[in-house]
Amino acid sequence: MKKPGNVCPSEEKSPAQGIAPAPVARARGTTDALHPRMNQEDKAMRLTNTLDRRRFVYLVSGMGLGLPILGGGNGFSKALPPSTDDDDTQAANDIRLIALTHAYVNDAISNASSIAGCSEALNQHFDDGRSIFIMAQQRLAALDYDITLPDGPIDLVTPPETFTDFSNFEQINMAALSGESDAVRKILAKLLALFGISDFAEVFAKLLAADLEGLGAAALAQNWKLVTRLFFKIIDSLFSSAFFTLLGEQIGAKVAAKLAVKIAAKFLPFIGWAILIAQLVWALGEEFGEKS
Repeated sequence: MKKPGNVCPSEEKSPAQGIAPAPVARARGTTDALHPRMNQEDKAMRLTNTLDRRRFVYLVSGMGLGLPILGGGNGFSKALPPSTDDDDTQAANDIRLIALTHAYVNDAISNASSIAGCSEALNQHFDDGRSIFIMAQQRLAALDYDITLPDGPIDLVTPPETFTDFSNFEQINMAALSGESDAVRKILAKLLALFGISDFAEVFAKLLAADLEGLGAAALAQNWKLVTRLFFKIIDSLFSSAFFTLLGEQIGAKVAAKLAVKIAAKFLPFIGWAILIAQLVWALGEEFGEKS
């Protein structure tokens, strides 16, 4: 992160600002005592939640296929499934949430260089992405959505790291990567900080060396669309069995499994990856961008 002091771009309203999270109908762990009609309508509610869950995952899947990280195009070109219940308001909220995510990614790709050297602007964009992420968490909680790995369930409830957390993790990783080239050091420090990781940075540098060199070249060229594609490739690598076998050999299988769970918590069906990628692009724009 560059030192503060550069003139920041004039503040414009972000697509995420002023958008309240969708109301949570029934979060996981809520007791039936708070929902007196639950016993009478349990079967109907479960069916509705199942249909809602399928629709939401369908929508975010379509959004994911349309994001520029996977080739560009309109994320809403796919026809939406027919309504299966009367909750048109929630369906509209789901589409709105997906549109916010789509806009957030596109904004990062188009404007990352405009915040070169401005940590205050990076802070704002980081917080915007965090707000969208939390909205998605609340929606999935209302649907009792969960993901379970062999080592246990993924935490889809705890809010993601704040900008202060990110900055602290970044500095710890920077100190651990003193032997790396400047570009790789800065990029990996940010990437791991986004995952909430501040340990074993030198091991990740070794295992991701080739991918990080390509990412560094794209960042220095300010090719943010290429950065998104290369970061997505790194995410694929992180979730491969081959990578975690190698990581386990370096730091121990149990520790590697814990890191896998931490990384997986950022997935949050498609939306999580999109937010994470856009946050990295903003962070690299602040670090390596040059205003035209």
